[in-house]
Amino acid sequence: MGSSTTTQVDADTALRDAHDAVYRWPAWFSGFTAEVIVDGAGGHSRGTIDARPGQPVDLDIDAVPDVDRPWLTDQLESMVTHRAPLAYEDGDGRHEKQLVAGPGGREAVIRVDDGLGSRYWLEDGAISQIERTIGDERVTVAIQSRAAATAHQYVARDITVFWRNGDTGMLRSLELLRDDHVPLGEVMVPARRRSLRIEADGAATVREMRLIAHSAERVEEA
Repeated sequence: MGSSTTTQVDADTALRDAHDAVYRWPAWFSGFTAEVIVDGAGGHSRGTIDARPGQPVDLDIDAVPDVDRPWLTDQLESMVTHRAPLAYEDGDGRHEKQLVAGPGGREAVIRVDDGLGSRYWLEDGAISQIERTIGDERVTVAIQSRAAATAHQYVARDITVFWRNGDTGMLRSLELLRDDHVPLGEVMVPARRRSLRIEADGAATVREMRLIAHSAERVEEA
């Protein structure tokens, strides 16, 4: 087996193991409803959501100010997408990849040939950083801390997201996130996201979204 093939196999195995360590909902879980409370740049709002894997989040919160609605929608979609079931073979497993740093050090860096220039930093078998190009921006997601979801899986808790100009690398903005999850029967569901976003000119916005009174048609495996 040639060295390039060995590198591909090593990278694929490492990234698969890291993927499997991230908590996702079981295939039988059809989603949940909850009350949503938002404290944002435009004030306090309250409504309901219906979150289903693989579908846009149904948000009923007419009173949310326009300044907060895009943030709220994006955060809910992101949180549900990252919990929805996704087989490794249907995601990064589809692409060629290379181990560009490690083993031998504490971290491994894996480059994924997905057309987005994606790179994963792995530390102790878990994803510690992701970087990829989205539109005209280079986006970096750094995971500072995690919380246990099952005996062998975690959810990210403290996250920092950096947006840079894709051509110059200049920082456009960053966002500090703190996530909390709660059990709903046998599954873990989002309960809160706190955000501090800082723009390149120093302007800062603090927002918090809370989800309460969760309910689901099914919360245990049959």
